[in-house]
Amino acid sequence: MRQQRSLTSTHKFERVVGVTRALLARGDEPAIAEIARRAEVSRNFLYKPEVRHAIALEVQAAGERLSAGLATSSRVTAASLRAELENYKAQNGRLRDQLRQLEAKLSRVLGVAVLGELPLDDHREVGNEARLQQRVAQLESEAFELREALADREEQLEAVPTINRELVAQQNRS
Repeated sequence: MRQQRSLTSTHKFERVVGVTRALLARGDEPAIAEIARRAEVSRNFLYKPEVRHAIALEVQAAGERLSAGLATSSRVTAASLRAELENYKAQNGRLRDQLRQLEAKLSRVLGVAVLGELPLDDHREVGNEARLQQRVAQLESEAFELREALADREEQLEAVPTINRELVAQQNRS
């Protein structure tokens, strides 16, 4: 019976180590619950010191493998960096040209849309600057009147608490 438990425990231990390696190989962070679920063991089993130690060793080994891989892959030459910089500059220039073209197209499209919304009798009269200037003046006048009305309303609203206090004080005196 004791030997059977030891064998079962060894199998569980191997499954835990295998699952931990698989999770680390995929780039996942091994969570206790995930390891327990995939290895089909209880969480209590994972909290045994020898099991936790094995998991920690696997995580450490994976970290060392990752850092060694990064160190090898991060060796670049000045020439490759210059070439990459030139490629990015060229790509940046192409993107800048494309942006200018899109801005011009957007400007044309919006111009046509605004032209369609103008309250002119005939859109061919757009060249009539005097009429447009008159309309602009009219709109500026309306905007000025609306600002004045808004300022008057704000003054009235600011005066309300003062008037209210005076009325309450007057009522209290009477």
